[in-house]
Amino acid sequence: MKDHASQTRSVTESLRTAVESRIERLETVLALATRQSEAIRRKHFAGLDRMLTERTAIVESLVGDAAAFEALAREAAGTMDGGLLERLGVAERIASEIEARDAESLELARSEGERSRIELEKITLAGRVGRAYRSGSPESTEPRRDLADLA
Repeated sequence: MKDHASQTRSVTESLRTAVESRIERLETVLALATRQSEAIRRKHFAGLDRMLTERTAIVESLVGDAAAFEALAREAAGTMDGGLLERLGVAERIASEIEARDAESLELARSEGERSRIELEKITLAGRVGRAYRSGSPESTEPRRDLADLA
């Protein structure tokens, strides 16, 4: 019986360590997700690739140890104390917050892309109107080059 109790404590402690490690990595991903949203909002795109690379490495580590984490959680099921359950809840809340930030970033990126597309269409239309006006003008006897033609 003592052997079973010590094994249960060992599994619980291993799970506690794994949960704290997950929380630490999730908090880092959340900080990166927050910085990413802010960069998109401010149109500072230069550092996004670095943030995404850093974030990808952390997410891959979380995915990589997910099976072992789930196995520990199954093994410790029914023996977890309130503190450990609370920490699992913290990890879940952080993951939900990351998902919300990512949805916000995606929407910001989409709207920024749409805004850029509209601006590009306006520039293209202005170039066409300018060329059409110049080509119909009587004083325009020699061909002119337009910057839009060079694009």
